[in-house]
Amino acid sequence: MTGSSANGTVFAVNTNGTGFANLYSFTARDPVTYTNRDGCNPWAGLILSGNTLYGTAELGGSLAYGTLFALSLVPSLGIVQAGKQVVLSWPTWAPNFGLQITTNLSSGSWSNITSGITNAGANYVFTNKMNSKAAFFRLRQQ
Repeated sequence: MTGSSANGTVFAVNTNGTGFANLYSFTARDPVTYTNRDGCNPWAGLILSGNTLYGTAELGGSLAYGTLFALSLVPSLGIVQAGKQVVLSWPTWAPNFGLQITTNLSSGSWSNITSGITNAGANYVFTNKMNSKAAFFRLRQQ
């Protein structure tokens, strides 16, 4: 088994073998009851419906008999301040999501950021210099 607790993972990989990304690692089971909150040993295929993957795990869960699980594939946007810059990042397993910016949330007008985005291993990264204007960012499915 793989994953941080050796109970299995759900991962993404491109059809050419590149872009491996761990999407989820199943948690460790209690050593006495063999239970956990999410199951372990993912079993059989996955079903994609919208932005959610559904699957089964043969062991673990609240009664130690396995689980059905759902994994949302909507990426989260990481935001960190670095000096006078803001560094934004999101996972490379979500190439169909683009970064957008606005300076006025009430206008509803967002602009796509198309330059300055780099690929840093498992994440896309964009660095924005802070100035006196407020800036708001979001990921949007393209």
